[in-house]
Amino acid sequence: MELFKNIIGYEGEKKILARVCDSICNRELYAKAGARLPKGVLLQGKPGVGKTVMANDLLAACALPVYRAKKQHSDKATIESLFKAYRKAAENAPALVFLDDMDKLAESEDDYYNQDAFTAIQSCMEDTKHCNVVTIATVNDTDCLPSSLLRKGRFDVVLTIGLPSRKEAEQIIAHYLQNKPINKRSVRASDLAALLTGYSCADLETVLNEAMSLAVYERKAVLDNRHIVETIMTSLYEILPYDYPANAEELTETAVSIAGKLTAAVTAKHISPYFATVCGGGALYYNTLPEYGDSVESLREEMCMRLAGSAAVGLHSGVQDANCEGDIKQAYRIAYQLVAELCCCGFDCTDRFGQLYDYMPDAMLEHVAERIAEELERAKQHAKEILQANEALFQNFKKQLLANKYLTIRELRKAEKR
Repeated sequence: MELFKNIIGYEGEKKILARVCDSICNRELYAKAGARLPKGVLLQGKPGVGKTVMANDLLAACALPVYRAKKQHSDKATIESLFKAYRKAAENAPALVFLDDMDKLAESEDDYYNQDAFTAIQSCMEDTKHCNVVTIATVNDTDCLPSSLLRKGRFDVVLTIGLPSRKEAEQIIAHYLQNKPINKRSVRASDLAALLTGYSCADLETVLNEAMSLAVYERKAVLDNRHIVETIMTSLYEILPYDYPANAEELTETAVSIAGKLTAAVTAKHISPYFATVCGGGALYYNTLPEYGDSVESLREEMCMRLAGSAAVGLHSGVQDANCEGDIKQAYRIAYQLVAELCCCGFDCTDRFGQLYDYMPDAMLEHVAERIAEELERAKQHAKEILQANEALFQNFKKQLLANKYLTIRELRKAEKR
């Protein structure tokens, strides 16, 4: 069979698992060379990233008997299930034991982890270590597992399965769209990947399925970009697509604030916005370019962007800081990071001993507060300058937000070009 044909992306992880599969399928060849068989393979990662799919593909490719242990109605029954699976595997070796969601096998009715289940797994792996029995397991959280179970010689191969990258998200989206009737002019996997990067494979599949259901509910013949975007807003962003101010004045003020932040974001070097909306009180989604991380320059750009909303409202309506409390708090946190942690204003402001802000000496508190205020004032003034220099861009964003209520990465690009 074609190995991992059901897995899109994750090329590095698939190469490692292919090597594991080869060692299991050609154990005599490896034994002759003095390389022992891995005793256990553990796939760890957040729910929905595809751990079980990968494990099942590995099990199928190995073409050996598979014995599974599952969570039972009681702790005692679960442990008995574990011993039975390993006993059967040893009797029919070479064989595999599959422990899907291994951490859940030890979940107790009293909301704590039953260490007896982990001890049973460890004991079974020890008892079958010379029997050509390999354990394949998946787990959401390794923090609950004892270190003795995770050590080499038990789980020799431990792979962390992360969330799909943007490129992988695009491939996954294209895969799930291929059998759906779509409006090819409006639905593009590359644009959707920008909105869905950072979410699991299961999230992507669910969103596209719900979007198709929405299209059917509306009796539409094809799936349109609007169906997908509004499903993303509802299911993942927790914003109702029609939850925007009915009052024209409030709606305009929200649009002004979001347009202000957008203007600062698109003119920044290190910030990449991909979604903006006036719904749900207004929101802007963006990425900081990974090569810059939490650099001083990128942090200052983010602080400026956070304050651009209130700056825009002040410039265009004369009202200061309306509906911008959350952004101002975030800007303050960034200013504190710059001053007290990254020493941007000198080492006399730094929290050198790792103390919390509330426990700094009074003299330092006052000095730090002054420098934070200076950082915030500079950022606010810079935001105003950006808005004044890019008035046409700001007005275009505002117009588009009022007309469409949200802007995806495609509309943002179009608005920038006008």
